[in-house]
Amino acid sequence: MLDYEKLLTLISTTSPQYASTRTALFGLPRRIAAQQEKEKDEMLSQLKTLGNGLLGKFGLSTDMFKFEQQPGGGYGVKFER
Repeated sequence: MLDYEKLLTLISTTSPQYASTRTALFGLPRRIAAQQEKEKDEMLSQLKTLGNGLLGKFGLSTDMFKFEQQPGGGYGVKFER
Protein backbone atom coordinates (compact mmCIF):
# COMPACT_ATOMS: atom_id res chain seq x y z
CA MET A 1 0.00 0.00 0.00
CA LEU A 2 1.34 3.40 -0.96
CA ASP A 3 1.42 6.21 1.58
CA TYR A 4 -1.32 8.20 -0.10
CA GLU A 5 -3.59 5.15 -0.20
CA LYS A 6 -3.52 5.08 3.61
CA LEU A 7 -5.70 8.20 3.55
CA LEU A 8 -8.70 6.09 2.65
CA THR A 9 -8.17 3.94 5.74
CA LEU A 10 -8.15 7.05 7.92
CA ILE A 11 -11.48 8.37 6.65
CA SER A 12 -14.73 6.62 7.52
CA THR A 13 -16.72 5.37 4.52
CA THR A 14 -19.73 7.28 5.84
CA SER A 15 -17.79 10.55 5.86
CA PRO A 16 -18.83 13.15 3.26
CA GLN A 17 -15.13 13.56 2.41
CA TYR A 18 -14.68 9.89 1.50
CA ALA A 19 -15.99 10.16 -2.07
CA SER A 20 -13.96 13.25 -2.96
CA THR A 21 -10.83 11.74 -1.37
CA ARG A 22 -11.29 8.51 -3.31
CA THR A 23 -11.77 10.44 -6.58
CA ALA A 24 -8.67 12.55 -5.94
CA LEU A 25 -6.57 9.49 -5.10
CA PHE A 26 -7.70 7.69 -8.26
CA GLY A 27 -6.03 10.32 -10.48
CA LEU A 28 -2.94 10.72 -8.32
CA PRO A 29 -0.73 7.98 -9.87
CA ARG A 30 -1.18 9.54 -13.34
CA ARG A 31 -0.29 12.99 -12.00
CA ILE A 32 2.76 11.61 -10.16
CA ALA A 33 4.02 9.89 -13.32
CA ALA A 34 3.55 13.08 -15.37
CA GLN A 35 5.46 15.16 -12.82
CA GLN A 36 8.28 12.60 -12.68
CA GLU A 37 8.55 12.66 -16.49
CA LYS A 38 8.64 16.46 -16.48
CA GLU A 39 11.40 16.54 -13.85
CA LYS A 40 13.40 13.89 -15.74
CA ASP A 41 13.18 15.92 -18.96
CA GLU A 42 14.30 19.08 -17.14
CA MET A 43 17.24 17.26 -15.55
CA LEU A 44 18.38 15.77 -18.86
CA SER A 45 18.12 19.19 -20.50
CA GLN A 46 20.28 20.74 -17.78
CA LEU A 47 22.84 17.93 -18.06
CA LYS A 48 22.98 18.37 -21.83
CA THR A 49 23.53 22.13 -21.41
CA LEU A 50 26.35 21.44 -18.94
CA GLY A 51 27.90 18.84 -21.24
CA ASN A 52 27.71 21.16 -24.24
CA GLY A 53 29.31 23.92 -22.18
CA LEU A 54 32.27 21.72 -21.31
CA LEU A 55 32.59 20.03 -24.71
CA GLY A 56 32.18 23.33 -26.56
CA LYS A 57 35.63 24.38 -25.38
CA PHE A 58 37.01 21.54 -27.51
CA GLY A 59 34.75 22.13 -30.51
CA LEU A 60 32.49 19.22 -29.62
CA SER A 61 28.82 18.79 -28.73
CA THR A 62 26.76 16.14 -26.94
CA ASP A 63 24.88 15.67 -30.23
CA MET A 64 28.07 14.17 -31.70
CA PHE A 65 27.89 11.17 -29.36
CA LYS A 66 25.31 8.46 -30.05
CA PHE A 67 24.51 5.74 -27.52
CA GLU A 68 23.31 2.37 -28.76
CA GLN A 69 22.03 -0.40 -26.52
CA GLN A 70 24.00 -3.62 -26.91
CA PRO A 71 22.26 -7.01 -27.25
CA GLY A 72 24.00 -8.42 -24.14
CA GLY A 73 23.20 -5.34 -22.05
CA GLY A 74 24.99 -2.06 -21.60
CA TYR A 75 25.55 0.67 -24.13
CA GLY A 76 28.06 1.42 -26.87
CA VAL A 77 29.15 4.97 -27.65
CA LYS A 78 29.56 6.13 -31.24
CA PHE A 79 31.18 9.41 -32.23
CA GLU A 80 29.68 11.10 -35.29
CA ARG A 81 30.64 14.41 -36.85
